[in-house]
Amino acid sequence: MAFCQSCGSPLQPGEKFCQNCGAKVEAAPAAPIAAAPAASAVPPRPAPPDPYAGRPAAPQEAPAPPQTPAPPASAEEEDIKKNKGMAVLAYLGFLVLIPLFACKASPFARFHTGQGLLLMFAALIIGVAQRILATLLFGSHLWPILNFVFSILMIL
Repeated sequence: MAFCQSCGSPLQPGEKFCQNCGAKVEAAPAAPIAAAPAASAVPPRPAPPDPYAGRPAAPQEAPAPPQTPAPPASAEEEDIKKNKGMAVLAYLGFLVLIPLFACKASPFARFHTGQGLLLMFAALIIGVAQRILATLLFGSHLWPILNFVFSILMIL
């Protein structure tokens, strides 16, 4: 039995094209029959192409350098413990001025002082807008009642 030279599939006698791959079947020259066993008549299949051929090899990872230990967090923890009271004062209206001038070197106190200043200025702006709105809409005789209503709304 003959085999296709392209794909190695078996060919029927008298075929001019391979039914598997469509390659033209070359007429094989008549060879003398040798005393070879029939099992060796199957030609070996060619090895499939290497899909990684021509690609650069993956870079080898270098061993990681030894990591230096992180600095102890005790400095931050001490700063927080030392300035908790100042952080509380920063949120109590005009008392924000105490940590503003007393703890200039503490990052913890400075952060909370900034937040307290922001809240204080927002409350001042809302209060002024509230007074202007109440005076324009209701006059000055309803101010105490309106102030109470707006104060309740601010709490919520």
